[in-house]
Amino acid sequence: MKSIKTKVIWMLALLVSIALLIVGALLIWINTADMQQEIYLDGLTYAELTNDTIVTSYEQFYETRNFLQYRKDVNPILTQNIDVEALEVVGKSGDLLYDSRLEQDVQYEGELRKNTYGLERVRSLKPSLVFSNGRVVFARKDAENQWRAVTDDDELIVFPNGQVKNIIFPHNNFRHNVVYSLTYDALWDRITMMIVTIIASILGSIILATLIGYYFAGKLVRPVQQLERGVEKIAKGAFGSQIPVTTEDEIGALTVNFNNMSKTLKKNTKELLIKEKLTQELEFAKDIQQNMLPDKAPKIKGLDVAGSLTPATQIGGDIYDFLETKSGDPMMFIADVTGHGVPAGLVASITHSSLYSFSEIYESTADIFKAMNKVVHTKTNTNMFATALLAKWDRKTQSLKYSNAGHEEMLYYNAQSQNLSLVERGGMALGMTPNIDKLIEEKEQQLSSGDVIIMYTDGIPEAWRTKKENLGMDAFMKMAQDAIAKNKHSEGIRKGIIKRLTRYREKYPQQDDITIVVIMKK
Repeated sequence: MKSIKTKVIWMLALLVSIALLIVGALLIWINTADMQQEIYLDGLTYAELTNDTIVTSYEQFYETRNFLQYRKDVNPILTQNIDVEALEVVGKSGDLLYDSRLEQDVQYEGELRKNTYGLERVRSLKPSLVFSNGRVVFARKDAENQWRAVTDDDELIVFPNGQVKNIIFPHNNFRHNVVYSLTYDALWDRITMMIVTIIASILGSIILATLIGYYFAGKLVRPVQQLERGVEKIAKGAFGSQIPVTTEDEIGALTVNFNNMSKTLKKNTKELLIKEKLTQELEFAKDIQQNMLPDKAPKIKGLDVAGSLTPATQIGGDIYDFLETKSGDPMMFIADVTGHGVPAGLVASITHSSLYSFSEIYESTADIFKAMNKVVHTKTNTNMFATALLAKWDRKTQSLKYSNAGHEEMLYYNAQSQNLSLVERGGMALGMTPNIDKLIEEKEQQLSSGDVIIMYTDGIPEAWRTKKENLGMDAFMKMAQDAIAKNKHSEGIRKGIIKRLTRYREKYPQQDDITIVVIMKK
């Protein structure tokens, strides 16, 4: 510590560290309070925009015991604000009428429930918030359309600091309120990211200051002072502040880098938060899509079925399912939407939902596809469409009836001849044209004991091993033949094909969704 050089090094490192620590502490403290207030103010606006939809749907569907439609209306609302984790509908008399946490799948049918929010809040005509310390604050909008905190007597007060547990928003019918329960999980994720960024900035600055001090202690006094002043400006929140570049050597380069860092610091922090939010939304969408798939293959008299879907990206464009017609005949469904990602996932969801709707109306697979096509064509872009296969096991005739909407040919294995062949392709993809009534027909395939039908998407025959080599149809049929020969059950056949396909691909990244449904006649 005797040399000026050493003193400069330690002094510079200390100054930079202290300044950045102050910046970090200020950012965390200020942003935490601001983000907490932003969450409940956004929650009030969100409640104002959605409470009419929730209550109207409650009166129209929940009270008439059409719970499926009510859940279909309310569930998407919950996904629109990541800071709202639950919804409740309460009456002015204090009754708890609906709770999204307890009524996710089935409508409540027990004794009359009471809410725990207090009649003062429930009967008020103004929105109310309860903070983590138990304090209740009412809210109203001022002349500038901004939310203001008030007492129940409409006296203006200041919003207190802290977290809000829930918001009660009265409906204009004077009979119902909607309760929005808030969560701060996303806030703590953002704060953690800020802490990591600040720590990384501090460490990088210390290392940089040490190197500069060793080589340029004598010449760096004046430029370092400029850098120090720049850091102090950033510490005060003046992001984007610039330092004059007075030299063309390493000091000048350092000054340029500092200026660039100052310009991009705020931008990068914002982008990190946006990226984190987008990642969470994609994970949520992935969970929703996974929940649409069957948990397990159903037990069907006369058949043994199995299926699986392995997406290539977080959100896939393939879908498969097992369901029944209105008369109870089991059906096997598989579809492949053009492209990948969120657009393909949305079209897959529309296709899947329309299948369930029309399977309750029509018995013929062809009639179901014709009706589905109108929905898919109307509700999606013209460049988005879905190829699909729908097979129905006719319990009366003990035969497989199916329709093909431009999808890959089914594989048919004849147990008696031990021959594997392609079933003729046909039809038109769903959504390509407004009307496919003349292009879709229902065909019939007789099955004997041991016969196998394999439905699949093009992710299997088009699986890539290298940039120039993919599996091909002949090799896929050979895989299927081998798997059928070594297994006596549909699940074993499915696993055998997937295992052989994985071994073929080796470590090459999966390029497309891989979906397969196996049907064996017992």
